[in-house]
Amino acid sequence: FTRETRVRTRPPRRDACERSAKDTPDAREERKRKWPCLPPTLPRSPTCAPPWSWAPYCPRLRKCATTTCSSAVQLAREEGTALYVFDEADLRHRMEAYCEAFRSRYENSDVIYASKAFLNKEVVRIAQAEGLCLDVSGGGELACAQAVGFPMERVFVHGNNKTPRELEEAAGVGRIVVDSRIELARVNEIAGRLGVVQDIYMRITPGVEADTHEYIRTGCEDSKFGFTMREDFAFTCVADVLAAENVRLAGLHCH
Repeated sequence: FTRETRVRTRPPRRDACERSAKDTPDAREERKRKWPCLPPTLPRSPTCAPPWSWAPYCPRLRKCATTTCSSAVQLAREEGTALYVFDEADLRHRMEAYCEAFRSRYENSDVIYASKAFLNKEVVRIAQAEGLCLDVSGGGELACAQAVGFPMERVFVHGNNKTPRELEEAAGVGRIVVDSRIELARVNEIAGRLGVVQDIYMRITPGVEADTHEYIRTGCEDSKFGFTMREDFAFTCVADVLAAENVRLAGLHCH
């Protein structure tokens, strides 16, 4: 923290090797228009410099950065590290913006917070207060939602490797997103044993080859997620779902 404070109170280095790759004439003109108080060239790449590296050049940023940094240091001393601090006002604003944008166009739409972004009990409470649904993957995230009384009918359970125990714990939630025939059989058996009819989504693999790293491609034909559309396999599995006594096909999911 001592080193960070020193950097915050004096201009950072402006070595050529540390300048942003986007330090082009057009980029400089754009920055000059948006931030007239910034230097003509970026002192360091925003990807490697802390946000308060620009503070010495802008009074508004300097005030905000000084307060934020000092508060973070104090919080770390009081609470210990590692410490995660969220801006609740900003989080609520983003949730409200999504809800307003969708519901102004699609009255019956729901906005679902993805727990994989970050989840603890307070974030669950905020999501509930803002009228969002909750996407969970695994028993831990589901338990977190249950611990604060989040309405289970607004919970969507994802994951391509749900254990039988997790499926049993999830019985009765709003939706379970089913990834395979094996999982369909498990959900149907568990729902029947517990005396419920479980609403499910079928996850369909759309066969889209995204231009990204192979480890994070989720929509290609050989993806481990969902029912492939190749040779009408997904269509055939829809018939299996409709024939199952203890599940109800509520929709399809893909991404």
